[in-house]
Amino acid sequence: MQRVFISHSTKNVKIAKRICAALERGGWKCWIAPRDISPGSDWAESIVAGIEGSQLMIAVVSKDACESEHVARELDRAAANRIPILPARLDATPLIGQFAYFLGNKQSLDLAGRSWNDFESDVVNAVRTLLTPSGGRAEVADNLQPASPGQSPGGIYTFIAGAMKQEKALADVDLSEPRTLGLAFAILLSASLATAILHIPAWNEQGIHYGNPAFIPLATAYDLIEPVAFCLLLHLAIRMFGAAADALQFFSAFCLLGSYWLMSNIVQAPVWVRTIAFHRGVPLDSLPIGDLAVIAAGSAAALAFKIVLARSLFRAFHVTEQLGAVRAALSFVTGIALWILSAWVISKPLEDSLYKLGGS
Repeated sequence: MQRVFISHSTKNVKIAKRICAALERGGWKCWIAPRDISPGSDWAESIVAGIEGSQLMIAVVSKDACESEHVARELDRAAANRIPILPARLDATPLIGQFAYFLGNKQSLDLAGRSWNDFESDVVNAVRTLLTPSGGRAEVADNLQPASPGQSPGGIYTFIAGAMKQEKALADVDLSEPRTLGLAFAILLSASLATAILHIPAWNEQGIHYGNPAFIPLATAYDLIEPVAFCLLLHLAIRMFGAAADALQFFSAFCLLGSYWLMSNIVQAPVWVRTIAFHRGVPLDSLPIGDLAVIAAGSAAALAFKIVLARSLFRAFHVTEQLGAVRAALSFVTGIALWILSAWVISKPLEDSLYKLGGS
């Protein structure tokens, strides 16, 4: 298992955690203080062990880092153990003393004046190149320990940010935190409830009785099963092709981007009154051509939103960088195909049963 040690000044901890999170989503284990120092253990001994157990060091270089004796000692320990060092420079501070000695002749990543969204892929690609000099795929861990890039933001903020920024909204989110997982599931559950409520006009049109106390909870459960199946099958597909992605992190990311799933359901609202009739036994060929056109257009728009969601997850977990373009595309198509198959085999019978429960 390849591991990257991230050396940084405490004043640069935010960018260090972002680098850590991006690399772990890309398939590497990272060591970063203070996260990986066990409570009660000796700080210096833990750092030495962390360096010696790593295959690469990323040194976050800045004015603050150049004034830090701890960063200088970490560079010295990495050099003594012949561990490659990748400098990531946050500013143009001249390298002097030990920093000039250890880093002066090394090609560095210039991050000065650039936003995180601009250079995240540069960091991932540089690490991939250094750890796989032959151009092959880097060894990845099956069970990654995620980074802690920051506080878990509020649900409404995350929901809106996910809609506007796609996978970039995940940069400041700790996907491993139990609070994040709870928030993520709450977002997905809320989207499922909203989807159930969006069905009400279609239910009224088709004479579905939803006054039964069990009907709305069952409809919400049905609308929850479908996105969970989508997430699990997409994760299964990328794992089948060899990409690394922690299952819980992947699920949290999927839920936090749930605005796209909700939008895919919103554009289907005009379709539902037609499809409910189909589920209740009305043959498709008896529907007017206009209704068939609405079904086709709404379904295509909904699928487009789901593809955007899946693509955002692929970018967040650097699936293309791990698998290459062709294998990533194959895993993408496989995941979508598995979900469509599951929707027909599992979801349709459940929906049929739901409408029989509310049948007039």
